[in-house]
Amino acid sequence: MTNDERQDPKQPAGRRMWCLAAGAVALLGCGLPEQPADEPAPAASEPAAGRALSIAPVLAAFPVTRVGEPCEVPELFTISNQGPVAVTPAVTLLGDSFRIAHSECGELSPGQSCTIEVRFTPAGEGPRTGTVEVAAGDSLVRASLIGLGQAMSRPSARPRPIDFLERGAGRLPASP
Repeated sequence: MTNDERQDPKQPAGRRMWCLAAGAVALLGCGLPEQPADEPAPAASEPAAGRALSIAPVLAAFPVTRVGEPCEVPELFTISNQGPVAVTPAVTLLGDSFRIAHSECGELSPGQSCTIEVRFTPAGEGPRTGTVEVAAGDSLVRASLIGLGQAMSRPSARPRPIDFLERGAGRLPASP
C-alpha cells in the first residue's frame, strides 16, 4: 500500500474501503466498498427492523459537468414505505452543488413509493459530494451523490493562423 492509499481497518476482509487520492479515481473510488466479484452491490438502503423507509439507488454518480452549468441528466430516487403504517417522508438535501428539482413525496401508505428528482450544478471545480436524507418517524435513510465540476474553458489569446497565398507570380493563377 502506498502513501496515496488509505484503508479502513474496521471493515471485514473483502469489504475493505480504499481511497486512491488521485483525480477521478478518488471521486469514484473513495469510500466505496470493494465488492467481491460474486457478491452484487447493494441496490437500496434497506430499513432496519421496525423502520419503514428504503431508498434506491444508494449512490448516484453524475457525469463531468462545467462549473455553474446544470447537468442535463437528472438522477431519480425511489423512496418506499416498507412499514406497517402510513408515513410522510421529509426529504433533505445536503451539498451545495445539488438540488431537488421535483418531488412526488407526500403521505405514503404501507407498500407505496414516491420519486424525487435530483439535479447537479457544480458550484466549484473538482469533486462535489452531497447526500439525500429521508426521514419519517424513527426511520432515516441516505443516498450519496457525487459529481465532478470542470472549469469553464477559457478563450485562447492566440489568433487562428491565416494562410495567405500569393496570387500570380507563378504560384496560383491570378484572380480574374
